[in-house]
Amino acid sequence: METGPTQTQQPIINQPLEKVTDAIRMYACLARLLDCLVNKELKSHFEIPGGPQVESLNDLTAGMNRRGAALLFYQTCVLATRDFVKVKQNAPYEDILMTRGPKITRAGMS
Repeated sequence: METGPTQTQQPIINQPLEKVTDAIRMYACLARLLDCLVNKELKSHFEIPGGPQVESLNDLTAGMNRRGAALLFYQTCVLATRDFVKVKQNAPYEDILMTRGPKITRAGMS
């Protein structure tokens, strides 16, 4: 039994190693800068005298469209992964609560 033609593999585009290395270095540099900026903003937010120590994702997304709320949810997940915030959700579909994460207490990023 004969089959039809199969897909041919596309050639691998070889980029010079220097370009790949430069791209990785730039990404790492941008990631460190973003970490510093986020750390500064979150630290000042959670250190406001009499300010909230817990933020509700439902409260933060109030009035947002679906796209904006989804983006904020994603950013919250990224911040939690990077230990800038701690998140807690008691049950599925309940509110997500955010508190200060361990990286906020440090003055600088390593």
